Amino acid sequence: MRLPSKFNIIALGALATVQSTPSSGPVAPVAPAWTYADTTWALQGLCGASNPNQSPINIVSASSTQDATGFGFDSQGFPDSAISNAQQSELEVNGHTWEVAWDVHHNATDAYGINIGDKFYRLAQYHYHSPSEHQVDGQHYDMEAHHVHFCDGISCDTNNTNDEILVVSVLLNVGDPNAYLTSYWNDFNASADVAIQHMGNPYTQFMPADKSYYSYVGSTTTPPCASNVQWMVMQNSVTMSQAQLTAYHNSVNTLPQPAVPAVPPPGVSEGWIASTKINNRPVQALGTRVVTLYTQPAAEAPVEDPLHPETIGGFPWLMLAVVLLAVAFLIAGICLYLNQKPKAATTRAVKPKPRPPPQEETVPLMPAPQLHAPSLSMIVQPQPLMQAMPQQYSTVARPVAMAPYGQSPMVLQP
Repeated sequence: MRLPSKFNIIALGALATVQSTPSSGPVAPVAPAWTYADTTWALQGLCGASNPNQSPINIVSASSTQDATGFGFDSQGFPDSAISNAQQSELEVNGHTWEVAWDVHHNATDAYGINIGDKFYRLAQYHYHSPSEHQVDGQHYDMEAHHVHFCDGISCDTNNTNDEILVVSVLLNVGDPNAYLTSYWNDFNASADVAIQHMGNPYTQFMPADKSYYSYVGSTTTPPCASNVQWMVMQNSVTMSQAQLTAYHNSVNTLPQPAVPAVPPPGVSEGWIASTKINNRPVQALGTRVVTLYTQPAAEAPVEDPLHPETIGGFPWLMLAVVLLAVAFLIAGICLYLNQKPKAATTRAVKPKPRPPPQEETVPLMPAPQLHAPSLSMIVQPQPLMQAMPQQYSTVARPVAMAPYGQSPMVLQP
């Protein structure tokens, strides 16, 4: 791990927006002050053997002390760096590795970082070493990512941000491609720094889901080997593809400070090329230091409301009752459907035309009878008084003769 020249925070994501800043032109090569060909670094700051508590170390898992009261992994950061245009980072290629400077303009509303007790450690940058600088039980990993934080705020012990450093280390081995690295891995440019946006949150998108970690106090792993660095080495590793590792090695092989080791590092993957340059400091003596292991507790089941329990005696009776009720309704619906009588085929009825309302019949009134005065000729008719009758009937009573209309009948006497 190296100390950055500027302490910033960046935004990361699945799809990154990049912009290169051209260099001012070719610069004459300058011999580096230190290289990985000779890592004694006796004249470099506090790196000499006389200074104890150096990093990295070999972590012996069986010898680590369980830290039951340790601080959990409490990260923060807002807004989401994957979608925020305000947050910008930079991809840098220095003399020995690739580095991501995080949120260089400090535009995050809530700075990205780690809370430990009453202190907040702001994320400044993260960079890579291959093989890993820390060993676990004597074995290297293919790569190690160092996320460098500096104490920020009134709770810090000093006003000098370089005095209180927290490094979160993530170990990587060759396996499945790493989606987080894919978002920016091919954008590093040795001739220019690259501005990048929309990078995802490294705590949630890159680091392992299980945040159990080894912890100890050490130093930075590159000159000036600043002391009193709090290390959190993730117990669980993540993967990267062989192509991603090879792309990094191809770049590191062109840098001035890495060096080719005498033998391949123990523990690296089978695809490691012996001529690959390395940029890891050898492990340092642990001395009297103690390595602790914080184990992330398993997710606890939510506490039930005693007035509205969802389980009785640990058995989910409520859920079972809901399922049984749903099955009962389903069976009832099937039975109802099967027992329905088939409907007779229906024909389309022709809608009758509406009948016109009945018309009122008008009965013609009969004209009033006309009363005429009887004709006098009908009333008084000269009638013969006696008809000529045979002699033999002259002595017999004659029948009543019909009287004309309006006259009384007369009886004729013989």
